[in-house]
Amino acid sequence: MSENCFESVYIQNKFKNRKRKKFFVKTFLIIVLISIIFISFISKIINPIIFSHGEIETKKIVSISCNEAISDIAVSIAYDQLIQVVYSNEGDISLIKANTEQINKISNILAQKTQGLLEKNFKLGFSISIGTLTGIGFLTGRGTKINFSIYPKGSVLCHFHTSFTSAGINQTC
Repeated sequence: MSENCFESVYIQNKFKNRKRKKFFVKTFLIIVLISIIFISFISKIINPIIFSHGEIETKKIVSISCNEAISDIAVSIAYDQLIQVVYSNEGDISLIKANTEQINKISNILAQKTQGLLEKNFKLGFSISIGTLTGIGFLTGRGTKINFSIYPKGSVLCHFHTSFTSAGINQTC
């Protein structure tokens, strides 16, 4: 009799342990599912805000870097180093010739300098306040700032463009 008693208690405890395990597994899965839904919902609100601020910040960094590189190089270059104007015996312009070797050197230096400035400036990243991330207008700019990094992909290409347009009879711009 006592063996049956112990056996039934053992089976009851085993059954209770299985129920507890199932309960904890179900609870854990429900918590994970709710967390995934919550994170998905929040990211649908936050991601567009982060991407729009990131795009604006990227355009700003590119503009600043390009302008800085151009202003550093443009100081040391005169127009006559790039373009040679040949006059006829009568004093009229007969030929306008580009110094392609000098233009290619400048293009290479400008691209390298711009790339270096972009890499330096992108390391700074940008920050958005928590109030802005909520998407609620009156909270914009309020709260602690969260820092974000920008990881640029691509390279800098430099092209020179020259065009001539008619400005009247025997005149060209």
